[in-house]
Amino acid sequence: MSSARILACTFDAPHFTGGPNIWLRRLSNFLISRGCEIRALVFVLEAPSYRLPEDYPLLAWLRRQGIGFDVFPNWETVEKKIHWILARVEDFRPTVFMPNFVIPAMYASRWLRPTRLATIGVIHSDDTYHRALLERFVAGAPAYRLTDVVAVSPYLMTAVERLATPETKTLYIPYGVPIPDATARWPKGEPLRLLYAGRLEEEQKRISEVARALCRAAQLPNVTATIAGDGRARAEVERILAEEGRGRVTYVGMVDNARIQDLMAEHHVFVLLSDYEGLPISLMEAMAVGLTPICTPTRSGVIELIDDGQTGIIVPDRAEGFLAAVKRLAASPDEWRRLSQNARQHILTAGYGLEACHKQWLDLLTQRSLTAKYPGQSLMPRRTRLLGLPPPHPDVEEDQWREPPPLVYYSRVGRAKLRSAVKRLFGKRNGDGDA
Repeated sequence: MSSARILACTFDAPHFTGGPNIWLRRLSNFLISRGCEIRALVFVLEAPSYRLPEDYPLLAWLRRQGIGFDVFPNWETVEKKIHWILARVEDFRPTVFMPNFVIPAMYASRWLRPTRLATIGVIHSDDTYHRALLERFVAGAPAYRLTDVVAVSPYLMTAVERLATPETKTLYIPYGVPIPDATARWPKGEPLRLLYAGRLEEEQKRISEVARALCRAAQLPNVTATIAGDGRARAEVERILAEEGRGRVTYVGMVDNARIQDLMAEHHVFVLLSDYEGLPISLMEAMAVGLTPICTPTRSGVIELIDDGQTGIIVPDRAEGFLAAVKRLAASPDEWRRLSQNARQHILTAGYGLEACHKQWLDLLTQRSLTAKYPGQSLMPRRTRLLGLPPPHPDVEEDQWREPPPLVYYSRVGRAKLRSAVKRLFGKRNGDGDA
């Protein structure tokens, strides 16, 4: 049994679903079962008009599981987030700190060096944001370099190793997924059922194009389709289905991850036509159930999971290429069955099971816990608004949210105090006159 105390960072938003949080939920359950203590620092992405944590999927799950968490608004400045994070570290005194993929948490690692506390970042995706993390916290100024970086796919691991210095340890640990006993079946006479399950977003997922592609495919006489998920493009997806779906494409809303493989088992083909990915958990979950994947060839994740024509079908586009692949499967149940069996077997034998992947994390966290040692003095930097951080990374909007320089800051404070004084003065005069 491990005695590691892990403080992990992430994001959450109303009705948000995504691979990194699904991974964190499953990993947390496993680590707790092995004697670890977990606490989460969660940066919320929406204004506080929402109820906390009921409207936030991860926060609601943490509360149900009895896992401690602290919440901070993501729209605050980087400096305020760093102060807040360091206060939580001093309060919880973890043996391992996991900034995960949260930029202010990675900056905070500079002030954790006296503790010899392991700081573990995770590269989840092949996108501009994660590449910026590598440039700033793996190859950047030594004071901000992480002690460990985990990549979730071989392609991402190559990107990490290309930039890492000897002081940062690198490790490839893929996401793990459950491998259920129930698998997809296609009884004679039933239509071929297509499924998209994921975030309803235009950036990366191209969900409007995917929705239209499913509508076109579902006009074939023996094909239907389902969309599951939620996101900012939900209204547009519902509009497209109403206008083009002809009742043959169903939207079922967001499905909790605990039930997603049950939904998958009612379908035959999993559709993922993204511009880029890291290691798509939904794709691996679908392959574990025996769905045949039809995907675009993202260089991280998809082409590492799918051998075209053996464990799924890679298509060049979301239009004619995708439609041709659907027609090919709809016309040949034997072809679908062969690809379905191969897809499931690949997940079974290639090391993507939950136990194998989580065991690697347990070993890493247990080993890194041995170095932590808290000094007597406070970890907090001198209480100042400006922390001497490097200039914001130009490719990351969140990193631009910095405290203003003194002249700007104090002029704002002065104007605010003046407005308040004027308001009080005129309020008193109006009150005297009314009397």
